[in-house]
Amino acid sequence: MSCRLQMESELMHLDKEMNMNSLKFVFLFSLIMACQNSSEKSVEDESCECATIRAGKFAYAGITNPFYIVSNCPENTDFSISSNAEVTFVSKKHFLVKADKPMRVRLELNVKEGDETKKLDEFSFGMRRIPPPTAALNRIGKSTIGLGELDQYISDSGIRAELLNHDIEIKFPIVSYNITIAKEGQKFLSCQNEGYKFETDCQEILRQASLGDILIFDKIITKIPIDKELEIQPLVLRVK
Repeated sequence: MSCRLQMESELMHLDKEMNMNSLKFVFLFSLIMACQNSSEKSVEDESCECATIRAGKFAYAGITNPFYIVSNCPENTDFSISSNAEVTFVSKKHFLVKADKPMRVRLELNVKEGDETKKLDEFSFGMRRIPPPTAALNRIGKSTIGLGELDQYISDSGIRAELLNHDIEIKFPIVSYNITIAKEGQKFLSCQNEGYKFETDCQEILRQASLGDILIFDKIITKIPIDKELEIQPLVLRVK
């Protein structure tokens, strides 16, 4: 199989596994054209003619981000990556990249051939800051909650923080938040909760909620990668 056909076959295989809305690597076309002009490789030929780095679904600072190597090199080829970020190989063609802050990351793909190190590819990209999460109690994005549904959450759950409409799953520890129950024509009930789960005094207040009440969860403090603590937008739910 020619270098070009082998590369295109691997790329098509990866495209089925990864989200096509991931980072676009404009150099792929140039690489395939370069491979087209390279000579056919025999089984005995142990050199690498072409290889490239391909990103996974995301590239955010503070977490590990998946990257892949697509190449026509022999299966036992030992690749190495030079970078200004932290790089950890998971397998011969799969590695993770992590940066502690938003920055421009440089990746250089190398392979050892005899006593020399051969550079096969290089790429740079912007490592972005993780967007602020959204607070949720029931299904994320909902603005109402039923009384029976609320009762199910009171004993075993609490406010959580998740990314809305993103393709990554990150755990955001909840530090604390305030709870207020707004009752029409009555005095508001409120408490402060430490940690994720509802504490005993807050459980008692939440059990006093009735139809038409407004539940307000504000001053929600969570931890996200890079930043120590972050206050996110309040969550407001109407009891129906």
